[in-house]
Amino acid sequence: MTRWSPPGPDRAFEAEAAAVDRMSLPYVLVDYDALMREDDPAQAVRRVPDQPDPVFASYRGWMVTPPQYRRLYVGLAGKNIRLINDPDQYQHGHHLPENYPVIPGHTPRSVWLTGDLRIDRIMQTLAPFGDAPHPREGLREVPEARVGRGMLHPLGLGP
Repeated sequence: MTRWSPPGPDRAFEAEAAAVDRMSLPYVLVDYDALMREDDPAQAVRRVPDQPDPVFASYRGWMVTPPQYRRLYVGLAGKNIRLINDPDQYQHGHHLPENYPVIPGHTPRSVWLTGDLRIDRIMQTLAPFGDAPHPREGLREVPEARVGRGMLHPLGLGP
């Protein structure tokens, strides 16, 4: 089966890629679609060359779930590339219930539920927020994202 091979980063990352180019830093594309499929994680990093010496890199691309990030991390580790955030660090930064205790005062008050999601429990959990929505001042519209490919920036540092 022939797969489409993008000529460059997704449009949403073109400005960032141009900035990296201006600094003469290398980057390589990872296949975001393959990473999402879960059937063959090696497909996501097939264009990433093996490194003779260990290097650090950062993933800049569309948001991935912690299990998807773990697959990316493991795939790159097999090429002698270590992402600067290991899977546990990524999950801590990505998953609000894990990072909320260390960011109070820097993020809006938040609640979450697991397990029993009956409407009465949901309403009871939301009760402290009151009946009226918060004013929209300070909020901005966020454009709808589109699916694309992510970039991997090797940093060229030793472990």
